[in-house]
Amino acid sequence: MEYLEIVTADKEVADSLKIAAGSPCFSLETYAHTADEKIIEYSKTIFRGDMAHFVIERNY
Repeated sequence: MEYLEIVTADKEVADSLKIAAGSPCFSLETYAHTADEKIIEYSKTIFRGDMAHFVIERNY
């Protein structure tokens, strides 16, 4: 599962990304589950809003 949302950079994120606090960013949270729904992996990544580019491919 992945969750993508637009957020604003707090001071810590802004310093890390070398942008102004309050700048728009993308937050991507990813969860991997076992077959019985136990979470086995989690990650959260913040991308600069002015430099992000996503390609989304869906297969149903």
